[in-house]
Amino acid sequence: MSAYAALTTAGYRAYTRDRTTLFFTFAFPLLFLVVFGLIFSGQEVEQSGRPYIDHIAPGVLAWGVGNAAVFGVAFVLMQWRRDDILRLIRMTPTPVSAVIASRYVLAVAVGVVQSVLFVAVAMLPFFGLGVTGSWPLALPVLVLGITAFLMLG
Repeated sequence: MSAYAALTTAGYRAYTRDRTTLFFTFAFPLLFLVVFGLIFSGQEVEQSGRPYIDHIAPGVLAWGVGNAAVFGVAFVLMQWRRDDILRLIRMTPTPVSAVIASRYVLAVAVGVVQSVLFVAVAMLPFFGLGVTGSWPLALPVLVLGITAFLMLG
């Protein structure tokens, strides 16, 4: 197994085992989406005539994806530094690019899962998100957004 594959697998396992991280990555932003969707259900924005969920869902999605990208990488690397895991990785023949690439792939995977989950919940008949536009263009924009927030982290 390559260093990249081992780090990606270990990162995935650590991510799915940490309940706090899972809560603040998926449940907390989804809670905001549901609460604001319930508060503003059936109401429309005066200027556009579109339902509020069409404006709430992209904002909550961007906040959730950005938050996961910034803090997911920053806190993991901070914990690795505190626990001397970075020093141990540095002592192995693992290239730094493998560490960075594994964290990047995990962040993109989490962002895609968040996007699918949030859009699916917002499209429920009770909330009624109307999805228009080009879906193939959404993925590169999502990846660019995750990359930008990773750089901040």
